[in-house]
Amino acid sequence: MSKITTAAFSVLIFSMVLVASCSPFHYLTTLPPEGTTGPRAADCGSCHIKQFKEWAGSPHALALLNSAFQAVPGGAEDEDCLGCHTPLNVREGDPEPRNFNRKEGITCISCHLSQGTMHGPHESSALFQPHPIQEKDLWYKTVQMCASCHEETADEYDLASTTEKSPTCLNCHAQKRRRTMSQGNNFFSDILVSFEETVETHSHQIALATMKIPPNALSMKLVDLQTEQNKSSIRISIQNQLPHNLPTGTFGSKKIILCFSLHRTGTIVSHDSITVTDEENALPPHTGKTVTITINKPLLDGDIITLRLERSSLDNQLSPVILSTGDFPLSL
Repeated sequence: MSKITTAAFSVLIFSMVLVASCSPFHYLTTLPPEGTTGPRAADCGSCHIKQFKEWAGSPHALALLNSAFQAVPGGAEDEDCLGCHTPLNVREGDPEPRNFNRKEGITCISCHLSQGTMHGPHESSALFQPHPIQEKDLWYKTVQMCASCHEETADEYDLASTTEKSPTCLNCHAQKRRRTMSQGNNFFSDILVSFEETVETHSHQIALATMKIPPNALSMKLVDLQTEQNKSSIRISIQNQLPHNLPTGTFGSKKIILCFSLHRTGTIVSHDSITVTDEENALPPHTGKTVTITINKPLLDGDIITLRLERSSLDNQLSPVILSTGDFPLSL
């Protein structure tokens, strides 16, 4: 590249940074007076495009508007509930509800804005900072980030982690992503973003229904078979290796269901389900339970038992979530 070309390119970049730096980004880190509108998720999404799209489809974005919460008598008006369903800040003591943009639920500033500064877990490689930032904030690598609202599960985690190191919430509930922290949406911003380094981070979707259950977190094993002419019984061992109860969570009544089907020569000849446990008798971390399923047929060599463990809802307020599946060929 010639000296003239290099100089011209440098001037272009300097001009872009100067113009961008003069943009009115201060509103992103400024809380508004009572009764006025403050920072919106879409404002952050103009630069953090991928993170915004993930968040927009997440349970956090719908924390206030989801039908299950809206169906709770008085929940949408209860300030104690709103502290977690539309929090201003989850870092500074007990969360208090925002007085603006409440429909956005748990939004960007809930977790990232504190005392006029945007916080994040990574070191910035951007050419300039449009708003104040706190880099390499270790709080995002702890369970405390989620504990302000998910107190019950956090307490279970603390008990489970006294004897061994357990993965944090994000390790399991937020899929890993490798990308730049901001993304361009036009010619000039594309150039600016091209100077950023990619980092390993986590998705902002954070949804149980789409998470990848860690290997061996929940295991199912056939431990005994008994077959007769008109009836068979199969004992199944279920182990909870999660760092919290199974099921867990404060909201909604939950139960763990084991669905099973008997396959013979490619055809399902029997299927049913049984309840393994519920929130009143939850399986603590690193414990197991043996259950027996009964089939009104004799078992034959070559049959396949298919098992599916799922979290269901006693009151249909929570969508079923598949936790583990497995096929077990029988050799009698």
